[in-house]
Amino acid sequence: MPQHLQAPRWLARFNKRVTNRIQGKWAGAVPPYGVILHRGRKSGTIYRTPVVLLRAHAGFAVMAGYGRHSDWIKNLESAGTVDIQRRGRTATFDQILVESASEALQHLRPIGRWITKCLKPEWVVLMLEIETA
Repeated sequence: MPQHLQAPRWLARFNKRVTNRIQGKWAGAVPPYGVILHRGRKSGTIYRTPVVLLRAHAGFAVMAGYGRHSDWIKNLESAGTVDIQRRGRTATFDQILVESASEALQHLRPIGRWITKCLKPEWVVLMLEIETA
């Protein structure tokens, strides 16, 4: 069985309260960082979560380093759409998939596949555009 990367929950809490507030000031402007804008399921509050974005063929992916049950992932799944700030621009994606890393590889561009294979997350969150004909 492969060993997966999953950071401890105490680190998630620390990052949520400290690191994310610092990174959030510049993450939406400096690649490969971006900011995921999501609405709280219960509070309705808009949250800004800085992330490292990996390019996917039809959008972006984020490694779920704290597991698939992080608040921001639950918020995305509940909403069904997500806004991503990247390089000073905001784009909306309307397909949210939480897949095992091995399943997500097919959606990633080569550098994203390489990074995912090296870091070995268990889950990857894909934020894709649904193609309309």
